[in-house]
Amino acid sequence: MKTNLLLIVGLLSVSIFASSTFAAPPPPDDPNNRGCVVAKNHTVKDTVVINHPIVLLDAPSPTAKVIGQTTNMSDFFVTAISGKYYYIKGSAESAPEIPEGKPLGWAKKADFDVQNLSNCFMTE
Repeated sequence: MKTNLLLIVGLLSVSIFASSTFAAPPPPDDPNNRGCVVAKNHTVKDTVVINHPIVLLDAPSPTAKVIGQTTNMSDFFVTAISGKYYYIKGSAESAPEIPEGKPLGWAKKADFDVQNLSNCFMTE
């Protein structure tokens, strides 16, 4: 009985470790779908604010797992497009909060405004 319990606990530990450590890899960068986007926003009393937090997903699907969110007002690189979703990564403008090139995940296209690609390379 003790051996079976240790085996079950060992298997459970491995499955928890695997699920928290090995997320789905980002899609390969698609040079035909490269772009620059910024979260949709509006002005309140002379201050630009994001419309709502950007939900980050593990796949381009309405049933995908939420892996995080961002309220960063910087530009993001689009490195892949699938249907109504962009795969976004940090840009030079989002650093240091979000390092340039850091994969963030899939997000709804409707939450972004398209920017000139050069905006993602600007630093102040």
